[in-house]
Amino acid sequence: MAGVVRNEGIRVRIAVRPGISEEFRADFAAWAERRVEGFMDHGPVPDGWQRRCDGNWQIWGRRVELPPM
Repeated sequence: MAGVVRNEGIRVRIAVRPGISEEFRADFAAWAERRVEGFMDHGPVPDGWQRRCDGNWQIWGRRVELPPM
């Protein structure tokens, strides 16, 4: 898990499934960073963030490879 605290007072925790390749980790990190920046700029709606029972927000991500077109 990684945590980041920015000047705005937002704390981010990201959990990555163990055993994935460094390439997939880098792709996920870039994806997660875009989601967090989008949340800070536009709120939870555009990316489907969900409110947790403790008042915090969460979003789940899963890598899916689509067949070629």
